[in-house]
Amino acid sequence: MRTRWIFLVAILVASSLFTACDTSGLMSDIRSKVASSSSSTSGGTTSTGTSGGTGGTTGTSGTGIVATPVFSVSAGTYSADQSITIRCSTSSATIYYTVTSGSTGTTPTISSTKYTGAISVAGNGTTEMIEAIAVASGMTDSSTASASYVINQVNGTTTAAQAPTTYTVTISASTNTLSYGTSYTFTSTYTGTAKSYAWYLDTSVPTSGNALGTGSSLTITPTVSTFTYGTHVIMLVVTDANGISYSGDYTVTVGN
Repeated sequence: MRTRWIFLVAILVASSLFTACDTSGLMSDIRSKVASSSSSTSGGTTSTGTSGGTGGTTGTSGTGIVATPVFSVSAGTYSADQSITIRCSTSSATIYYTVTSGSTGTTPTISSTKYTGAISVAGNGTTEMIEAIAVASGMTDSSTASASYVINQVNGTTTAAQAPTTYTVTISASTNTLSYGTSYTFTSTYTGTAKSYAWYLDTSVPTSGNALGTGSSLTITPTVSTFTYGTHVIMLVVTDANGISYSGDYTVTVGN
Protein backbone atom coordinates (compact mmCIF):
# COMPACT_ATOMS: atom_id res chain seq x y z
CA MET A 1 0.00 0.00 0.00
CA ARG A 2 2.75 2.39 0.95
CA THR A 3 4.50 1.65 -2.33
CA ARG A 4 1.33 2.43 -4.29
CA TRP A 5 1.02 5.81 -2.65
CA ILE A 6 4.62 6.65 -3.43
CA PHE A 7 4.00 5.75 -7.08
CA LEU A 8 0.92 7.93 -7.26
CA VAL A 9 2.75 10.89 -5.76
CA ALA A 10 5.56 10.47 -8.30
CA ILE A 11 3.06 10.46 -11.15
CA LEU A 12 1.43 13.71 -9.88
CA VAL A 13 4.81 15.48 -9.51
CA ALA A 14 5.89 14.46 -13.01
CA SER A 15 2.56 15.62 -14.45
CA SER A 16 2.95 19.00 -12.76
CA LEU A 17 6.46 19.48 -14.12
CA PHE A 18 5.35 18.60 -17.64
CA THR A 19 2.46 21.07 -17.48
CA ALA A 20 4.78 23.85 -16.27
CA CYS A 21 7.26 23.19 -19.09
CA ASP A 22 4.53 23.18 -21.73
CA THR A 23 3.04 26.43 -20.47
CA SER A 24 6.43 28.07 -20.57
CA GLY A 25 6.88 26.96 -24.18
CA LEU A 26 3.46 28.26 -25.10
CA MET A 27 4.17 31.67 -23.56
CA SER A 28 7.47 31.83 -25.39
CA ASP A 29 5.69 31.10 -28.65
CA ILE A 30 3.10 33.82 -27.94
CA ARG A 31 5.82 36.38 -27.20
CA SER A 32 7.60 35.42 -30.44
CA LYS A 33 4.42 35.92 -32.47
CA VAL A 34 3.73 39.28 -30.81
CA ALA A 35 7.29 40.46 -31.58
CA SER A 36 6.98 39.29 -35.18
CA SER A 37 3.66 41.08 -35.58
CA SER A 38 5.14 44.29 -34.14
CA SER A 39 8.13 44.09 -36.48
CA SER A 40 5.85 43.60 -39.49
CA THR A 41 3.76 46.65 -38.54
CA SER A 42 6.88 48.79 -38.15
CA GLY A 43 8.10 47.77 -41.61
CA GLY A 44 4.77 48.75 -43.15
CA THR A 45 5.00 52.20 -41.59
CA THR A 46 8.48 52.68 -43.04
CA SER A 47 7.34 51.86 -46.55
CA THR A 48 4.49 54.40 -46.53
CA GLY A 49 6.00 57.07 -44.26
CA THR A 50 6.64 60.81 -44.51
CA SER A 51 9.95 60.25 -46.28
CA GLY A 52 8.16 59.48 -49.56
CA GLY A 53 6.08 62.68 -49.29
CA THR A 54 9.16 64.83 -48.83
CA GLY A 55 10.56 63.47 -52.04
CA GLY A 56 7.47 64.69 -53.89
CA THR A 57 7.93 68.23 -52.57
CA THR A 58 11.51 68.31 -53.75
CA GLY A 59 10.33 67.42 -57.22
CA THR A 60 8.36 70.71 -57.49
CA SER A 61 11.31 73.00 -56.64
CA GLY A 62 11.58 74.08 -60.31
CA THR A 63 8.01 75.38 -60.49
CA GLY A 64 6.74 78.91 -59.87
CA ILE A 65 6.08 82.15 -61.76
CA VAL A 66 8.85 84.01 -63.58
CA ALA A 67 9.44 87.57 -62.31
CA THR A 68 8.01 90.39 -64.44
CA PRO A 69 10.66 92.16 -66.58
CA VAL A 70 11.78 95.67 -65.56
CA PHE A 71 12.71 98.55 -67.90
CA SER A 72 15.73 100.74 -67.12
CA VAL A 73 13.91 103.91 -68.23
CA SER A 74 10.47 104.81 -66.92
CA ALA A 75 7.67 105.43 -69.39
CA GLY A 76 7.25 109.09 -70.31
CA THR A 77 8.09 111.97 -72.65
CA TYR A 78 11.75 112.84 -73.20
CA SER A 79 13.57 115.62 -75.02
CA ALA A 80 16.43 113.32 -76.03
CA ASP A 81 16.72 109.86 -77.57
CA GLN A 82 16.55 107.01 -75.08
CA SER A 83 18.28 103.63 -74.73
CA ILE A 84 16.19 101.13 -72.78
CA THR A 85 17.52 97.93 -71.23
CA ILE A 86 15.36 95.14 -69.80
CA ARG A 87 16.21 92.82 -66.91
CA CYS A 88 14.50 89.98 -65.05
CA SER A 89 15.32 88.87 -61.52
CA THR A 90 14.71 85.22 -62.43
CA SER A 91 18.22 84.23 -63.45
CA SER A 92 17.28 81.41 -65.82
CA ALA A 93 14.66 83.44 -67.69
CA THR A 94 14.72 84.49 -71.34
CA ILE A 95 13.10 87.79 -72.29
CA TYR A 96 11.03 88.38 -75.43
CA TYR A 97 9.74 91.78 -76.45
CA THR A 98 7.82 93.80 -79.03
CA VAL A 99 8.20 97.42 -80.10
CA THR A 100 5.11 99.01 -81.61
CA SER A 101 4.81 102.49 -83.11
CA GLY A 102 2.11 104.45 -81.30
CA SER A 103 0.60 104.13 -77.87
CA THR A 104 -1.00 100.69 -78.34
CA GLY A 105 1.36 97.77 -77.89
CA THR A 106 1.56 94.18 -79.12
CA THR A 107 1.58 91.39 -76.54
CA PRO A 108 4.87 89.45 -76.84
CA THR A 109 5.18 85.66 -77.10
CA ILE A 110 8.11 83.26 -77.38
CA SER A 111 7.90 83.90 -81.13
CA SER A 112 8.66 87.61 -80.58
CA THR A 113 12.13 89.16 -80.69
CA LYS A 114 14.51 87.68 -78.10
CA TYR A 115 16.10 90.38 -75.95
CA THR A 116 19.87 90.58 -76.32
CA GLY A 117 20.70 94.25 -75.71
CA ALA A 118 19.51 97.84 -75.32
CA ILE A 119 16.53 99.04 -77.34
CA SER A 120 16.80 102.50 -78.92
CA VAL A 121 13.87 104.90 -79.03
CA ALA A 122 15.01 107.77 -81.22
CA GLY A 123 13.83 110.58 -83.45
CA ASN A 124 11.83 113.71 -82.82
CA GLY A 125 8.09 113.01 -82.64
CA THR A 126 8.62 109.28 -82.02
CA THR A 127 6.03 107.44 -79.92
CA GLU A 128 6.71 103.77 -79.22
CA MET A 129 5.31 101.14 -76.89
CA ILE A 130 7.65 98.42 -75.62
CA GLU A 131 6.21 95.25 -74.08
CA ALA A 132 8.14 92.30 -72.66
CA ILE A 133 7.66 88.90 -71.04
CA ALA A 134 10.12 86.50 -69.41
CA VAL A 135 9.96 82.71 -69.66
CA ALA A 136 11.86 79.87 -68.02
CA SER A 137 11.67 76.09 -68.32
CA GLY A 138 9.31 74.44 -65.84
CA MET A 139 7.88 77.79 -64.70
CA THR A 140 4.82 79.87 -65.51
CA ASP A 141 5.52 82.80 -67.87
CA SER A 142 5.78 86.24 -66.29
CA SER A 143 3.21 88.98 -66.50
CA THR A 144 3.65 91.41 -69.40
CA ALA A 145 5.62 94.59 -68.69
CA SER A 146 4.89 97.60 -70.89
CA ALA A 147 6.04 101.21 -71.21
CA SER A 148 5.28 103.99 -73.69
CA TYR A 149 8.00 106.46 -74.75
CA VAL A 150 7.61 109.78 -76.53
CA ILE A 151 10.55 111.76 -77.95
CA ASN A 152 9.76 115.47 -78.14
CA GLN A 153 12.94 117.29 -79.02
CA VAL A 154 13.44 121.07 -79.10
CA ASN A 155 13.31 122.27 -82.72
CA GLY A 156 13.80 118.71 -83.87
CA THR A 157 17.39 118.47 -82.61
CA THR A 158 18.75 116.61 -79.62
CA THR A 159 21.76 118.32 -78.10
CA ALA A 160 23.20 118.91 -74.66
CA ALA A 161 21.90 122.48 -74.90
CA GLN A 162 18.52 121.18 -73.69
CA ALA A 163 19.90 121.31 -70.18
CA PRO A 164 20.10 125.11 -69.59
CA THR A 165 21.76 124.79 -66.21
CA THR A 166 24.79 123.29 -67.94
CA TYR A 167 25.61 126.53 -69.77
CA THR A 168 26.57 129.96 -68.45
CA VAL A 169 27.26 133.42 -69.83
CA THR A 170 30.00 135.49 -68.20
CA ILE A 171 30.82 139.13 -68.96
CA SER A 172 34.23 140.64 -68.24
CA ALA A 173 35.65 144.18 -68.41
CA SER A 174 38.73 146.00 -67.19
CA THR A 175 36.61 148.09 -64.83
CA ASN A 176 33.05 148.54 -63.69
CA THR A 177 33.37 152.29 -63.21
CA LEU A 178 32.74 154.20 -66.43
CA SER A 179 33.36 157.81 -67.43
CA TYR A 180 31.87 159.84 -70.27
CA GLY A 181 33.93 160.02 -73.43
CA THR A 182 36.02 156.93 -72.67
CA SER A 183 35.68 153.65 -74.58
CA TYR A 184 35.22 150.37 -72.74
CA THR A 185 35.19 146.83 -74.06
CA PHE A 186 33.13 143.99 -72.58
CA THR A 187 33.95 140.41 -73.49
CA SER A 188 31.94 137.27 -72.93
CA THR A 189 32.46 133.60 -72.19
CA TYR A 190 29.76 131.07 -73.09
CA THR A 191 30.19 127.38 -72.25
CA GLY A 192 27.89 126.10 -74.99
CA THR A 193 27.83 126.54 -78.77
CA ALA A 194 26.37 129.95 -79.60
CA LYS A 195 24.42 130.98 -82.67
CA SER A 196 23.92 134.66 -81.83
CA TYR A 197 24.81 137.34 -79.26
CA ALA A 198 22.78 140.39 -78.31
CA TRP A 199 23.67 143.11 -75.77
CA TYR A 200 21.09 145.19 -73.90
CA LEU A 201 21.05 147.95 -71.32
CA ASP A 202 18.95 148.13 -68.18
CA THR A 203 16.24 145.62 -69.05
CA SER A 204 15.05 142.23 -67.92
CA VAL A 205 13.05 141.86 -71.14
CA PRO A 206 15.24 142.57 -74.19
CA THR A 207 13.79 145.04 -76.71
CA SER A 208 15.17 146.86 -79.72
CA GLY A 209 14.97 150.11 -77.79
CA ASN A 210 17.45 148.81 -75.23
CA ALA A 211 19.83 147.13 -77.68
CA LEU A 212 23.52 148.01 -77.45
CA GLY A 213 24.99 145.75 -80.11
CA THR A 214 25.73 142.19 -81.26
CA GLY A 215 28.70 139.85 -81.26
CA SER A 216 30.62 138.06 -78.54
CA SER A 217 32.17 141.35 -77.37
CA LEU A 218 30.89 144.89 -76.98
CA THR A 219 32.72 148.23 -77.10
CA ILE A 220 30.88 151.34 -75.94
CA THR A 221 31.65 154.96 -75.18
CA PRO A 222 29.20 156.28 -72.59
CA THR A 223 27.41 159.54 -73.34
CA VAL A 224 24.92 161.50 -71.32
CA SER A 225 22.13 160.52 -73.71
CA THR A 226 22.77 156.80 -73.35
CA PHE A 227 24.04 156.54 -69.77
CA THR A 228 22.81 158.75 -67.00
CA TYR A 229 24.77 159.15 -63.80
CA GLY A 230 24.49 156.17 -61.49
CA THR A 231 24.26 152.40 -61.76
CA HIS A 232 23.40 150.46 -64.91
CA VAL A 233 23.18 146.81 -65.91
CA ILE A 234 24.58 145.55 -69.17
CA MET A 235 23.00 142.24 -70.22
CA LEU A 236 24.12 139.73 -72.83
CA VAL A 237 21.70 137.19 -74.31
CA VAL A 238 23.24 134.19 -76.10
CA THR A 239 21.03 131.98 -78.29
CA ASP A 240 22.13 128.52 -79.38
CA ALA A 241 21.27 126.53 -82.51
CA ASN A 242 18.16 125.10 -80.83
CA GLY A 243 16.70 128.52 -80.12
CA ILE A 244 17.39 128.27 -76.40
CA SER A 245 18.62 131.50 -74.82
CA TYR A 246 21.02 132.05 -71.93
CA SER A 247 21.93 135.34 -70.33
CA GLY A 248 24.48 137.04 -68.15
CA ASP A 249 24.77 140.57 -66.79
CA TYR A 250 27.39 143.02 -65.63
CA THR A 251 26.77 146.00 -63.32
CA VAL A 252 28.57 149.28 -63.98
CA THR A 253 28.57 152.71 -62.38
CA VAL A 254 28.79 155.85 -64.52
CA GLY A 255 30.54 158.89 -63.13
CA ASN A 256 31.48 162.20 -64.72
